[in-house]
Amino acid sequence: MFILTVLLLTTILIPIFMDLNSLSPDETNYIFVGKSILIGEYPDDFTHRLPFIPSIISLSILSGIGINGARILIPIIFMNLLLLVTYFYVRKIYGKKEAFLSTIFIFTFPFFWRWGLSVLTDIPLAVFSALFIFNFYLGVERDKKYFLFSALSLSLGMLLKFNIIIFLIPLLIYVLYRKKPRIFISKEFIISAALVPIIFVLAYLFFSIFSGANILVTRQLTFFISPWNISELTKFVFVPTLLFSILGMLFVRNEKKGVFFLICLLMYTGFFIWSGHLRLRYLSLLIPIFAIFASKGFVAAQSKLDKRLVYGIFSVLVLASFMNTVYLIDLEEKSLWGTEELSKYINSIEGDITIATEYLPYYLKSTTTKNILSVPRYTEFNGKKMEFDKFMNILINISHPDYLEYFNIRKSGNYTIYKLFDYNWFKNNGVDYVVISIYYDYEESGVTAYFHPKFGPFEIPFVKRPYCNGRIPPDYTFRSEPYNEIENDSRFKKAKEIYRDEQRIFIIYEVSQ
Repeated sequence: MFILTVLLLTTILIPIFMDLNSLSPDETNYIFVGKSILIGEYPDDFTHRLPFIPSIISLSILSGIGINGARILIPIIFMNLLLLVTYFYVRKIYGKKEAFLSTIFIFTFPFFWRWGLSVLTDIPLAVFSALFIFNFYLGVERDKKYFLFSALSLSLGMLLKFNIIIFLIPLLIYVLYRKKPRIFISKEFIISAALVPIIFVLAYLFFSIFSGANILVTRQLTFFISPWNISELTKFVFVPTLLFSILGMLFVRNEKKGVFFLICLLMYTGFFIWSGHLRLRYLSLLIPIFAIFASKGFVAAQSKLDKRLVYGIFSVLVLASFMNTVYLIDLEEKSLWGTEELSKYINSIEGDITIATEYLPYYLKSTTTKNILSVPRYTEFNGKKMEFDKFMNILINISHPDYLEYFNIRKSGNYTIYKLFDYNWFKNNGVDYVVISIYYDYEESGVTAYFHPKFGPFEIPFVKRPYCNGRIPPDYTFRSEPYNEIENDSRFKKAKEIYRDEQRIFIIYEVSQ
């Protein structure tokens, strides 16, 4: 009854917390790929996006649910699955109390909602990772038949992102720690190990045939190129229940179950620290493990301290953690506000028209029936002008000799990316309307402004955050050349402005022919 209540509450809260009129750039990419699959095209620029999530979007469109339906359906499926998987397996491995506490921890975990409400791979991958890890442990300690379920979960998880294979290292170390190397030559383990590539290839072929994808697996290695930003980890301050997780880690170090999960946590995190590319989102796979340690920390504290005191502290921290969910969603509002309204407006324009945009062509291509063109952008690289698309191809191939040089230039600030808004280009390409994104304009301006976050109606005085991604200073004025050129050119007529509260988000201009 408990788990059903939690799943029902999660399902009810998902559409309440979700803003269908906001999107992150990564989400627009998945939506674009999902729409492209339906016309038999898998964009070459997105071969690093494995087709698991895009295929769900495609099937949602085919079934009549639509893109927004998929954006609600994906969180409902995978957020509930993560809660259900954690509850079921923690109960099997530890007991009812730990399963109850672990589920409460995840349900009130701010990043569970922050990552789960997005059409991204984070929470789906956490589901398959949890199944992979839990079944492997049960295979070592209980019954080798669980290795088959572990192999299946690993194979399907690899169709989302290859981060999951990092867990192979701590799992194999645990087998050696338990002095059970003979497991590696057992019939069940050998069959399971052989099934991993077979299941992956078969599922991969299914998705590829369905999607028309010609995907290079090596492109998945690009998830390592995101730089390590230690400031991201400081956001864990929004999860006060992690205090119980830390306590749990201290008390389970001599318990074989605890050692197993501790090795998984330390080795996975240590890998990204060693590689220099740790990102907060990558830690989504550890949510069930943090939940287990929080439950063990609670049980340990309860055995050593007054029970009423422990229950009181835990209740306060759980409530604060869940309240921070709303706060965190507001603090890191998705990058593109007003996207749904923008696509509706473009679809309302009669006739066969061409729209030019600089920032979100993939989303507009997916959600409108109009012809969408990307405004050409150029970059100055090593003193030479290079077409932006060619420049980005350098980044895609991490073995390119100019790759490291590019990042050195980027870190030193000696590079320039600028947009070309040229009336003749618009006219020659039959462009009828131009969309300017204020977000893109602000990000390219080089201006940094700061704000004090609010918790409800109260502003936090000692915390200062930069406006970025999902936020723009309310008094920000345009400083970009494209905006000035279009605004002062009589050949461009302002057709529509889209606002979020009192902040302009998009401006649409009609191009005179």
